Order: sequence, then structure tokens, then C-alpha cells
Amino acid sequence: MTVTLSKIRPDNIYQPFKQPLINKLILPSNEMLLSCSGIKIAPEYFYKISYDKNHYPLSTINSKQMKKFLLIAVISTLSLNLFSQTFKLETVFSDKRTETYLSYWKPLDADFETGSQYFSLWGYQLYFDDWVNGAYETEYFKGSATETFNFLTEIIQFTEKYKHEDKIVTYISGVQIKTINQLGFKYTLVYDKERKVVCMFKQKQWEEILHQFESYCTKAGINYEHDK
Repeated sequence: MTVTLSKIRPDNIYQPFKQPLINKLILPSNEMLLSCSGIKIAPEYFYKISYDKNHYPLSTINSKQMKKFLLIAVISTLSLNLFSQTFKLETVFSDKRTETYLSYWKPLDADFETGSQYFSLWGYQLYFDDWVNGAYETEYFKGSATETFNFLTEIIQFTEKYKHEDKIVTYISGVQIKTINQLGFKYTLVYDKERKVVCMFKQKQWEEILHQFESYCTKAGINYEHDK
């Protein structure tokens, strides 16, 4: 009987084994396995061999196919861990008049990675003038402690630089920012991701948000100047 193996390098072909072997993974002795999240992944020329009942190889699965399968398994595992985490939104800053908040995502899971600290600037908007039936929630920004600190700091710097200008637009951390200076009213607008609605505050209010953020981080022992 003649058996043909596709894509098998000559130096990787082994003689049939006497003992039963099913789905044996052939590994050259001078190569090391790569490790990804505890799952072993072989280099590109490693192959998974299937054997018949007489211990002859039947088919091969090259490493690209194996890596694709293992990558899907890794992503599924990481996604499961991510979506199983539970957080409590703790208020860092709130403005009841505009229903705008800066919140800390406090992890409630004991095994949560302490190096990951997230804050978000979010609030409520209205589809129509009815807070009971017409309100919906929107997010303007979300990031780590350092990203949040930089975001707020750059908003204040931008506001100071163009406080006498009207309709000056920039982007900070991918978020659209715009100045409004009309009839004596000076605001800096922060758009949501779809750029349909905004939250807006005067320079002193943005400075107060930053101040409360720094105070919260200091009390909670959160490093915001440099991510760990």
C-alpha cells in the first residue's frame, strides 16, 4: 500500500509506530513550542498527523490551520473572561443640570487585574423633551486613568488657547472637541462617538472635573500620571 503525505518535509517523516497512536503531533527535536496564554503552538512547518488502525498516517493538518483553530480558542477564552467581569460605576463628577457624569469603573471581581483602571465621561440625552420616556444614555469618552487625565488636561489647554475664538474644532484622543463663543457664552463641546450630541462646559467647569478626578484617584490610590 502506498501512502502519500502532502506538505510533509522529508526530515519530518517518521516511520510507523508499533504502539497505537492517534493524532500524534510531530515535533522536530531542535525546535521549541511557542506559548500563547498557556496553549502550545508549533512553528509553521509542524503538522498534526492522523493514523489508521495499522498506524499508518492518513492525513495532515498544517500549522496554519492549527494556529487558526487555537487562536479562535484563545480569543473565546479571553472574551469569556472579559464579559464575565462585573463593575460598579462610582461617581467622580456629576452635573445634575445636564445629566453628565465622570465615573470610575470599579471592578467587583476579586481576581481582576489591578493595573487596569477605567473611567468614562457619559450622560443622558433626550430623543424628545421627556426625561421619563425620551431619555437615552450616551458615552463621550472612555479610557484608562492616564488616558482620562491626558484627555481632560488637553481639553483645558485647548479651551485656554482658543477661549476667545468661535467654532474652533480639534480632536483629542479621537474625540471631536469644539469651542462656542457667542453672545458672551463660552463653552467647550465634547461630542459623542457618532457626533450627534454633546456635553458642554465652561473652562472653570472642565478644570473642576479634572480637580475632582485627581482627588478621587489620590484617595483611591490610582496612578493617573503614568499607566503601570
